[in-house]
Amino acid sequence: MNSRPEVAALRNRASPKTKGPLTKASLVLQWFQRRLRRPLYFSWTAVAGFLVAFHGDFRILPLVVPVGVVTLVNVYATYFFNDITDQSVDAVNDPKRAVLLQEIGRPVAYSVVGVLMALGLGLSYSLGPLPLAVCLLEDALGLAYSIPVISFKDRFVVKTLSIALGATLASIFGGVVGGQVSAVFLPAIGAFVYLFAVSPLSDLVDIKGDLGAHRRTIPIVVGAKRTILISILMAEIPVTVTIFFGSVPAAATLWGPRQREEGLQADVRASLLPSGKLRSRRDLAGAHYSAAELIAARSAPTTSASFAAMAFAVFGTLGAEPVPNVPV
Repeated sequence: MNSRPEVAALRNRASPKTKGPLTKASLVLQWFQRRLRRPLYFSWTAVAGFLVAFHGDFRILPLVVPVGVVTLVNVYATYFFNDITDQSVDAVNDPKRAVLLQEIGRPVAYSVVGVLMALGLGLSYSLGPLPLAVCLLEDALGLAYSIPVISFKDRFVVKTLSIALGATLASIFGGVVGGQVSAVFLPAIGAFVYLFAVSPLSDLVDIKGDLGAHRRTIPIVVGAKRTILISILMAEIPVTVTIFFGSVPAAATLWGPRQREEGLQADVRASLLPSGKLRSRRDLAGAHYSAAELIAARSAPTTSASFAAMAFAVFGTLGAEPVPNVPV
């Protein structure tokens, strides 16, 4: 456990020599930098869900930016609120973060959380009612994770489940904006399993402070060695799912491929043959994407197959020029 002199030394190093708005801003920026890794992961999960679901409609491709930004600010708000409610625990687990937050001050910290949540809700509202609904669910989960009355982070397994569910919601958010929620079914499962597998490993370094706060994290309840074993076994699930659902019968069961293939075939025909002619680069791009996704749906409708289809669409149309009205 860190002694009081050590914490005091940290406070002295973190304390600014001059007070003022610019100093507060620099401290808040440091706070953002210290919490960057998880928000980036969740943001990428949402972007990946969007790219899997947007189905070659390049007209909506610019929406990938607000998808990433909404998820980024929501996750930042969640972890910042967690930091505010965890100051006493962080004095043991992460003294530097605890001192940083003390220097920022609770009023400024709460203001940052409020601004981030308002920004996320405003951007998601501009994307439509369904994205707004998913964003509200993300915010509710983030508050329930740390708010003292509920405090999911103090409960055995519930803490890890809530973090993994947050990744699932991020993937679903991308799918909703992309227009095909069903397309992110397997990516959302993959995001859930990944976070459920790795989150307990992060709790291993926080055992001392979590014990003092009477939390029931997985490492505290089952022990460090079992936690590592559970994480290793959980990490094998995506591989198993990929192998299992890679078969055509399993694909037929989960994806309803008759309807899906009919829709994809219609997309291919519409892209390749609008009025019997191939008109532009956009039609060619749509045709590439739909054809590749159709191949993926018939063989292995997994996350990797979806990304392969997306890559095929992008690289297959690089350098393609607009095509004149020539009968096909």
